[in-house]
Amino acid sequence: MFKTVQSKIAFLCVIFSLFPFIVSYLVLGFPKITTAALLAVIITLAVSLVAGVIVGHRFAKPLVEGTSLLWKVSRGDLNYPHTIEAVDDERGQMMVAYRELSKYLKTIKEYLLTLSRGEFSKEFQCDSKTDELGQACVELSKYTRHLSNVVHKMSDRQGSSFEVPIASDHDQIGYALKRISERLREISTRFK
Repeated sequence: MFKTVQSKIAFLCVIFSLFPFIVSYLVLGFPKITTAALLAVIITLAVSLVAGVIVGHRFAKPLVEGTSLLWKVSRGDLNYPHTIEAVDDERGQMMVAYRELSKYLKTIKEYLLTLSRGEFSKEFQCDSKTDELGQACVELSKYTRHLSNVVHKMSDRQGSSFEVPIASDHDQIGYALKRISERLREISTRFK
């Protein structure tokens, strides 16, 4: 029925403002409704509607902005500046979590950029054992160092005698390097 938090809060304020009138109407034994009573109900409804909209807006603003920020992060936009005022409740905690998530994803991005530049000596440090992205980066770090070592050994004229270790059954680069090493070995034995 109501799609936003602000409209839900405004609706609840209006409904709750009617309770005193309904209770007093029932307790007084269904008295005849006068113009003054009807005017009081209308004024109360108007005031509670305005108050509900204002309170709803103040409550929903951090949620709406936080949702927008999280959608940006989910699409890979990590450079969105955080300008939302922090509050000392769950909404504020959501903003702190957004900042930490953004900072963490930037760390992973920087690490991957380091690898893409050919700097294989840097290791990725996980924050915890449950850090699945961090663990994947650690494994990637190990594999890129492994490949770097294999290529260095092959280039140091050990290619003809060097046995290329395969990291896993799915190590396509390792198998390609192994075939290169075997071919180098064949070529070197022909020229001896």
